[in-house]
Amino acid sequence: MRAIITALVLVATMSLVACTPSSQLNETNTLVATRVVAVADRYLDGNGTLRDIRTVIDRERGNIDEDDDKAFFLTISFSTMSTVVLASETRGEDVPRIREARNKVAELAGIRKR
Repeated sequence: MRAIITALVLVATMSLVACTPSSQLNETNTLVATRVVAVADRYLDGNGTLRDIRTVIDRERGNIDEDDDKAFFLTISFSTMSTVVLASETRGEDVPRIREARNKVAELAGIRKR
């Protein structure tokens, strides 16, 4: 009986671990991406501005660790997000595209999509 319970707990734990996204980035770039995702989340929750997102992207772009194999993809994702934010500032809000750009950065960092 104890072996069955142990096996069930083990299977449940492995299932949870398999469902948890993991970062494709090194530790430094995961933190950089997390800060950008956080400011995008604040905006999407109605607690921030497009300018906040742009400011954080511009600041964090300089913190990207270029030695990371996936740094190029993070740089591209930041550029895409920055372009979407700029377009939203000039042509009007585009929340679905901002969410999509946020999710691309989140995916690299192992953060759940919205």
